[in-house]
Amino acid sequence: MELSEFNLWAMILFNTAFCISLPKIVSLNWFKTLTK
Repeated sequence: MELSEFNLWAMILFNTAFCISLPKIVSLNWFKTLTK
């Protein structure tokens, strides 16, 4: 596996994890704000 291929897959995995975790964090913050 070339380094460029590895970097591409790493970017894809990172973006996927970011897109999955970000809404959870945002919704948790909204939940805390609404329940104050």
